[in-house]
Amino acid sequence: MHVELISDRPRFVALESVWNRLVDEAGIPFPFVRHEWLRALLECFGIGRHLYILVAWDQGRPAGIAPLMRDQTLMYGIPVRRIRGIANVYSERFDFILARRPHEAGAAIWDYLVNHAEEWDVLELPQLPAGCRALATIRQADVERRLLFGQWSSTDSPYVSVTDTWDRYLQGLKKPHRTNVRRAQRRLETLGPVGLDVVVCNDRLDSDLDEALNLEAVTWKDEGGTAIRSRADSLAFYRRLLRTAGERGWLRIYFLTLGDKRIAVRIALLFRNRVYMLKSGYDPRYAAFAPGHLLCLKIMEEAWSLKFEEVDFLGDSERWKLAWSTGLRPHTWLFVFPKRLKPRLLHYLKATLCPRIKASPLRTVALKMHVELQELSGRAPVNRLRRGLLRHGLAGCAKIAARSAARTLGGAVYRHERHIWYAAEPPAIVRRPLPEGLTLKRSGPEDLELLSESNLFAWSEAEAYFANGGQLWIVLDRQQALFCCWVFRERMPMVAARSGWKALPPSTICIEGVVTDPGHRGRGIAPAAWSSIARTLGREGVRIIAMKVEEGNTAMRRAAQKAQFEELAVTDYLHVPLSSRVQVHPLAETAGIKKEMLAELRKLAA
Repeated sequence: MHVELISDRPRFVALESVWNRLVDEAGIPFPFVRHEWLRALLECFGIGRHLYILVAWDQGRPAGIAPLMRDQTLMYGIPVRRIRGIANVYSERFDFILARRPHEAGAAIWDYLVNHAEEWDVLELPQLPAGCRALATIRQADVERRLLFGQWSSTDSPYVSVTDTWDRYLQGLKKPHRTNVRRAQRRLETLGPVGLDVVVCNDRLDSDLDEALNLEAVTWKDEGGTAIRSRADSLAFYRRLLRTAGERGWLRIYFLTLGDKRIAVRIALLFRNRVYMLKSGYDPRYAAFAPGHLLCLKIMEEAWSLKFEEVDFLGDSERWKLAWSTGLRPHTWLFVFPKRLKPRLLHYLKATLCPRIKASPLRTVALKMHVELQELSGRAPVNRLRRGLLRHGLAGCAKIAARSAARTLGGAVYRHERHIWYAAEPPAIVRRPLPEGLTLKRSGPEDLELLSESNLFAWSEAEAYFANGGQLWIVLDRQQALFCCWVFRERMPMVAARSGWKALPPSTICIEGVVTDPGHRGRGIAPAAWSSIARTLGREGVRIIAMKVEEGNTAMRRAAQKAQFEELAVTDYLHVPLSSRVQVHPLAETAGIKKEMLAELRKLAA
């Protein structure tokens, strides 16, 4: 294979038929790298004045395309020559287009970038979905030794997989959400018949587009400048894109109707049997009837009746999307740097220093104080501010803000923790069944949305936990999470350890982050879950299960003792500026692997 650089606009325009054929052959399920989409971006927003499109040729036939462009920008105040994907804030997803011999084509493109690394300081690939080929072909190209890489997590886009039956999908939604939607529908139906009007393509497309854009531009969007019609370039982009979508058969403009009146809209594309939600809005006079949710219900009904494969909400995981979704699709940004002095400095800033600053307690304090000040100054959402003032009053809100900031800052200046360590062999843990109707699931990142709207907050460190081999276990009542905990095999998180992680002895696991929903405590869910986990992991060769509990958490300590965990040791951790101290006090005679566990704890105090 050889790679050709295309940098002039006429040559890019002439590639349209070849380009789209490769998208089809590659099986890319989204339209955001098709020629029509990228050309509209280039021409409506004025980006891509210097194209850097790489085409891999296989014996005279195109095999892959990397849709890139060049520009100059500032990165942390440093001027850089940047190559980046043809994308902007209106781009939902990005990837390389790799069709024939995709691994070889991707490797050829990466080799070209390496061999011409003197022409750029940073390569930026935005909004890469999990499993994308741009990331998958890095290893085939063997460029990891010659370039520096950094990945930043981006949005987790909710989606609905249209696989189960309609009744099972509805039953899987949270009961309060189903009840609220039905109630809103009944109330709206007292004003007239409620229906769904779907515009695909017709002679009145321009007038339908105007009506859709007027509904999308609800008051707060217009005032904030985020409505489509608020900017001339975004209005031109969507008009052009939606007309093209109508010609190609992708267009799907959903209107919620009340009699003959359209009161809500969702602008979408139907591509490869998947619905992609782009923009939405509603008539604010009907806000009390939840028109967005009612329209979403109608769209889901159509998706099941027409046997669509998926409904993708795109964007970030907002609460209203999570109410309907069955999964989350994570996205990352990839930053690549050549191994020269300036790019090495940029890589250090991007991949090392900035993440440390982001995770620092002082930054957390600053952000909390900023949020609280926004609330008190009236810049926060009106409903949240009103609730806070009604409940606590102005003086009470000020006290809460000060207390929260002091608590977070105090943890950075002074920290004293005392934990009781428990250990047990899997056969010794008392067998307890889960309460009727509950199930235990060994989960992955795709199940984190199950925790996002519950009272379980152990998901906040999920990214680091999964990256270090953690397993998430969840107890479910249908789709509602009632309990969760983390299981670590090779190393476990520990604030007293220098790196924040502590190695575990062989055949030992540690249970961390145990949380039970407050409304379901006292039902024996935690001991029953530990029992099931112990039986499962015991069959996988685990010999010891360890767990630490805060000394003051008497309920958790009682649960551990009922499950026949033995008290192993007490750890006393004290942190003050420039100094930390750990003391380990054994509570019982130990032998075998429990002795190894105690030895690991004693290493903390060394």
